[in-house]
Parts: sequence; C-alpha cells; structure tokens
Amino acid sequence: NYLNNIMGLTEAREAGADDCVMLNRDGFVTEAANSNVWFLIRGRLVTPGSGNL
Repeated sequence: NYLNNIMGLTEAREAGADDCVMLNRDGFVTEAANSNVWFLIRGRLVTPGSGNL
C-alpha cells in the first residue's frame, strides 16, 4: 500500500521539496517516499532494512 508514500510526497511537494523521509511511530527513519535513503553513521554507509536506523 503506497497511500502513506503518496500523501507524504504530496505534502513535501506542496512545501517545495522533491521527496520526503518517512518515519515510524518511534521517530526512526524507515524509507523515503520516492527514493533510496542512505546515511553515513560512524564511517559506515547504512540504509533502512527490515528494522530501523
């Protein structure tokens, strides 16, 4: 179900952004609406998997 992604992307574009980062209820990054998410944490490149960042 992509409804949350579509809603987030719509809100982001209305605010002048190209994409948005999606968070879970605990505030952890889970994904982006329309792209991949990568972070550099303590020298390691990481992306959300089945868990959280």
